[in-house]
Amino acid sequence: MQIGGPEWDVGYRMAELLVDRMPGVERVRYFVSGTETNLFALRLSRAYTGRTKLAKFIGSYHGVGDILVTGTSIIRNPEIKTPPGVLPRMMDEVVEIPFNDIEGTVAILEREGHDIAAVLVEPVLAAAGMIAARTDYIQALREVTERLGILLIFDEVVTFPCFYGGAQAHYGILPDLTTMGKAIGGGLPAAAIGGRADVMALLDPDITESTSLVSAAATFGGNILAMAAGVAAIEKLTPEMHDRINALGLRARQGIDDLGRKYDIPFHSTGLGHLFGMHWAPEEVVDFRTRLLDDQEKLVNINLALMNEGIYQMYFGTFLLSSAIGEQEIENFLAALERALHTLGYVS
Repeated sequence: MQIGGPEWDVGYRMAELLVDRMPGVERVRYFVSGTETNLFALRLSRAYTGRTKLAKFIGSYHGVGDILVTGTSIIRNPEIKTPPGVLPRMMDEVVEIPFNDIEGTVAILEREGHDIAAVLVEPVLAAAGMIAARTDYIQALREVTERLGILLIFDEVVTFPCFYGGAQAHYGILPDLTTMGKAIGGGLPAAAIGGRADVMALLDPDITESTSLVSAAATFGGNILAMAAGVAAIEKLTPEMHDRINALGLRARQGIDDLGRKYDIPFHSTGLGHLFGMHWAPEEVVDFRTRLLDDQEKLVNINLALMNEGIYQMYFGTFLLSSAIGEQEIENFLAALERALHTLGYVS
């Protein structure tokens, strides 16, 4: 798995694939987990800008590092800004901004921008229920960060396989840095940070003077086994494969929405590409506020009923399709979902 010496083949091939696919990636450095890459992207941003604060979105999730779990979280009581074990003063380094709210986001960034090194965003808030950014919102976010000299980091740990080129290709946005994990490892632990050459140059001792060099180390970052598995997996994710899987994601989302309309219940979907989530809420779920309107008891019960139907999903009702899934599996899922609604007595 790791021979402890220079690796000049599969790691280089993986980097070629990532640079070729991802519009905002010119250079690559490997780690093992998404948490690592997001923390390191923040360190690079601080070194590049000379600023200290991180702006991230209300209800977002980017891993388990102290600053990443600080603020309003979807995975715990939102009133608890600093979870046990995290220093309360960590909140002083975090600026929270509202997802899919152009006016609110611009106002906060213009007020606080002189202290903000980076904005960290998932183009689809995965843990919050696969809530996709609106195109006009993500474009406005790029414009304001560029204008204020704030680095824009796309967390594509989950969204990397959404499209050929990730969510950044779909939205037509060039982030300054991109973090990747999970999907680039072909089932093995792998992660990477990529980005603009001038920002990534801070990692290169041959380019950067030693006084400004940002050091990075990860014993298993870019290990041979994970790189080989990642190359094999990514090479199978052709544009045609993405199109096929994304069509299945669209069919699933449409089918969920159709059930909501058919039975006149507040049941609908969110998502992008091959990602989708289910929601039982009186409003369309587009951000953290509307996500809190979800009837969690109903969603948990639907989850359990689907398990009994042989349909596996993450416990909060979200799905990530793989290339093994076909049209028949999606139709089976939708039929099982309709039966589950009847079984639970939610429709008649």
